[in-house]
Amino acid sequence: QATTELSGYALAFGIAWGLAHTLSMRAHVRIDVVVNLFPPRIRHWLHLTSLAFLAVLVGYLFYGAWTLVE
Repeated sequence: QATTELSGYALAFGIAWGLAHTLSMRAHVRIDVVVNLFPPRIRHWLHLTSLAFLAVLVGYLFYGAWTLVE
């Protein structure tokens, strides 16, 4: 049972690092195909909007985790 739990943690750790790296390198293929069609000025605002939505999601997850811990 312990190996199953440890492998789950390792998988979550690997996914978290992989997704963070993909976000920092802007390597999301499905999004880049659409975003690159826009001029740079609009792309800038789309990137800021997506990061704002990501911040809201992280805040929501942090709030849920905090209430669970509390």
